Amino acid sequence: MRTLLNDKEITRERIRLQCLGIKSEGIHKGRKGGAGPTGGRSMIFPNGTLGNVPLRGNFVRSSPYTLREVDTEVYEIWHDLREESIMKVGFVPRPKFYDKLTTDDIPMWKLSALHGADCVATTLNRYCFLWRKGKQCRFCSIEMAIKSHNGISLAIKKPRWFREVVVEAYKEGVCNHITLTSGTPGTPDKGCKLTADVVSEVKRYVNVPIHGQVAPLDEDKFHYYDMLRDSGLDTLGIHADVIDPEVIKVMCPGKEDFGWEKYIKAWKYVVELFGENQVTSFVLAGLGERDDVLIEGMKRMASIGVIPYLIPFRPLPETPLADARPPDPERMIRLFGELQQIVLDAGLDVFKNKGGCMRCGACSSNREAIKYGV
Repeated sequence: MRTLLNDKEITRERIRLQCLGIKSEGIHKGRKGGAGPTGGRSMIFPNGTLGNVPLRGNFVRSSPYTLREVDTEVYEIWHDLREESIMKVGFVPRPKFYDKLTTDDIPMWKLSALHGADCVATTLNRYCFLWRKGKQCRFCSIEMAIKSHNGISLAIKKPRWFREVVVEAYKEGVCNHITLTSGTPGTPDKGCKLTADVVSEVKRYVNVPIHGQVAPLDEDKFHYYDMLRDSGLDTLGIHADVIDPEVIKVMCPGKEDFGWEKYIKAWKYVVELFGENQVTSFVLAGLGERDDVLIEGMKRMASIGVIPYLIPFRPLPETPLADARPPDPERMIRLFGELQQIVLDAGLDVFKNKGGCMRCGACSSNREAIKYGV
């Protein structure tokens, strides 16, 4: 086995694995759909960090990495071309709350998912108005994952249902913070009301940090952001996803209508509202964007006080981009190096983020790149 000498080298290997995936046989390969990174599982690396690594997807078949079980729940990652073992890893175990039912007899695994080791997440609303307009993002699968239970649609979660899940997960010790994602409805509040209702319901029973994700609003609707804060929401994500305007036209035709300035105004408002280090934005890499545009966009975010959450694009089955390739891992390593400098220069501290994707960090390598460098 090749000896990994330091945390920086583990981080570099982690980035490569999250771009290329790992071939595996005889193990559960993770969820096929839902909130957060699908088609992968949260892996425990030798230095104790966690990362969700792709195990499904067309691109994984050509990965140079293979997973081999060497002991009960202990695996080695092999690099096939170099014919050497990279490192030993484990997986975050399946939580017990998955096997429980709500008072309406709904399996809790249908309502929520464990992200990383201690973040409970759900998609509150699986409908997005951009799909109604035929302008959905080409990488998105949100409406493909709509399920039902005994005729009751689970596409929109009732606050009580999710609160029951959180209570069980908290008692189990696997809920130290929460992530609430959502599709974007065509209503003026763009989903803020449902998010606020869920936050208020949960906070009456369990006091853990909650992260929400909503769309940029028109200025005359900014009071809905105040509603989120007043409900008890701790951190907020308003996600640009794609920064390069030329790529937005192709990949996110609906978000092209939002416009960059709409994001800028919303970010400025919510940074003042939620405080330093508590606002984030997803930034996808690997969709054809230019590096200089992506880097300048992250600098602009950081100058406002928004922490960029850089993510290597992961092709999802059944989407128009199912046969696409993730970004080159060496390019991602360079981009994470840029991200580290951007965040440090802006005086932001990702480790002071209270909850959600930035605190979990499983689907990317932001925290590790910033802490250890690449």
